[in-house]
Amino acid sequence: MVRSIIYKELLKTWRGWAALMFLNMAVMAYIAAETRSMFVMDHPEIVWHRVMYLGSIHFGSLRSIPLLTGALLGAAQFLPEMRDERFRLSLHLPVELHKVVTAHVAFGLFALGAILLTDMGILAVLTASYFPLEAVTMSLWTAAPWCLAGFVAYLGTALALLEPKYHLKAALIAVAIALSELYMYRTAPGSYRTILPILVLLSALLVPGVLLPAYRFRFRRLS
Repeated sequence: MVRSIIYKELLKTWRGWAALMFLNMAVMAYIAAETRSMFVMDHPEIVWHRVMYLGSIHFGSLRSIPLLTGALLGAAQFLPEMRDERFRLSLHLPVELHKVVTAHVAFGLFALGAILLTDMGILAVLTASYFPLEAVTMSLWTAAPWCLAGFVAYLGTALALLEPKYHLKAALIAVAIALSELYMYRTAPGSYRTILPILVLLSALLVPGVLLPAYRFRFRRLS
């Protein structure tokens, strides 16, 4: 049954997922062209000095893309389910509710992770093409909290759409926005490196949190 749920999610979201992957690849292509133009416009020594010593981020265009990708993927996956309360049908399947919700969320996290890991891989290869290994490591440390903000945006969108009560929807959206802003507040390269495990833990806490609005959505007319 869980395999059937995952297959249903695949059929429902693959077009939106492909569009988001295309958007991310377009942004990475723009960053590649922008990085190339830096070396065309200035001497390589000057570009290296800016990036390696002054903390200039040559991939700044990527900053909000994981956040946007997570929010749009969450909407593409859960908005159709909440239209006419179609998700209620899934919650009446002969499977425990937590397995149904976990299968939906796990699919979304995997789909989002595939896009963001591709971004990180391209970023590493692109940075390694122009800068030393230290810059590659720093670029990944810098982009990692942006990707976590993407996961928070996805989970926040799922929480808000599943929650049946409007005042709790507003509270969940506020929490997701605050967490996302926290992950993107510092602008210096690698500034979140020492607290990244804490940010991962904060993000992971949202995963079981999705079960609460799902239970309220399933049983609200019985309470």
